[in-house]
Amino acid sequence: MIKVLLNATSIDDGGGVQITLNFFRNTIDEANGFIWYYVISEKILTFMVKNSIYLPKDKLLVVKKRPSSIKYGKSIKKTILEFELKNEINLVYSLGAPSYIPFRSREIQRLTNPYIIKPNKYAYKTFPFWLRLQRYVKTYLQRIAVEDCEYFITQTPLARSQIIKRFNISPDNVYVISNALADCFLNVNNTSRKLDDNIIFCLAAPNFHKNIVKIPFVAYLLRKKMHEENFKFIITIEKEHPIYKEVLIQSEAFGVSDLVENVGKLTQNECVDVYLQSKIVFLPTYLEVFSATLIESMKMGVPIVATNFDFNTVVAKDAAFYFEPNDWESAADALFVMLSDERKRRQYIEKGRQIVGNIPTTTDVYYSICEIIRKINLKW
Repeated sequence: MIKVLLNATSIDDGGGVQITLNFFRNTIDEANGFIWYYVISEKILTFMVKNSIYLPKDKLLVVKKRPSSIKYGKSIKKTILEFELKNEINLVYSLGAPSYIPFRSREIQRLTNPYIIKPNKYAYKTFPFWLRLQRYVKTYLQRIAVEDCEYFITQTPLARSQIIKRFNISPDNVYVISNALADCFLNVNNTSRKLDDNIIFCLAAPNFHKNIVKIPFVAYLLRKKMHEENFKFIITIEKEHPIYKEVLIQSEAFGVSDLVENVGKLTQNECVDVYLQSKIVFLPTYLEVFSATLIESMKMGVPIVATNFDFNTVVAKDAAFYFEPNDWESAADALFVMLSDERKRRQYIEKGRQIVGNIPTTTDVYYSICEIIRKINLKW
């Protein structure tokens, strides 16, 4: 039996949380020839409890701080390494990169941080000046930390090629495992939806490059095109977050407070309910590797309006209505077309259904990663 340590100490937000929770569920349901051990952050533990996921206590270590913490990092790393040694771990799979931990065992890192892989000028410009400088420094340090790892898993062939080029790593050591559809999306009947309201769903974590703060301006532009027609943007960020406070300020400034509603962070099951109510998914992000929102939208039969970047087009292909970065007038035009032209909506929905048929489930992803772990373990 291979003893594998699953390291989720550097994940606390965004899509990585759901990927981690889904992977943990599968390890509980089917060990698949492994003995799984877990080291997680307190924040991941909170998400697990909320989603009714309970790991065996004798194989679980919960740490209060990130290993990257300047003040606590040294002691956290020591605790984790002692846990690794005590349990005679054969291999470590870190679900977030970099891990910042000098494991004794062979380590595979799941590298899907777009700032490490290939950021762009548009993403950096979404940050306020001083935070932009901090992001540059953080990216530089993260890349140094990642260089110590020999094996990576990422989500698209595009990201794989960028990782190989940036870190001059052997192509044999970089694996591609697609993002996946969670089980709650698989058996939903979305064919008989009656959409009485013009709901525009903006599912995103509160990161600057997600451009959530631009939604009030887009709502203002769209209102001028929609005339008497009502619509509403639904956003999903914590109400205490500074980005939400900026959204409130912008909404009031543009007179669209009635058009932007924040429902807070959602579970995947709650996301299904909002997708079923939505006419459009709006994805104004400037930086991703593989947004699960794209495949979830296509599966749920909701057409997408998204930024015209390769990380979107490589996944959604011609099943999304794209607009150029910074062209918010065009974004509003695209939303208007999707809300008013039922024939065009149906065309995009059908294209999405054809694409999403090839997307794996979380169980498929689990077994694929297990095979990679076996393959790498055999090398040593």
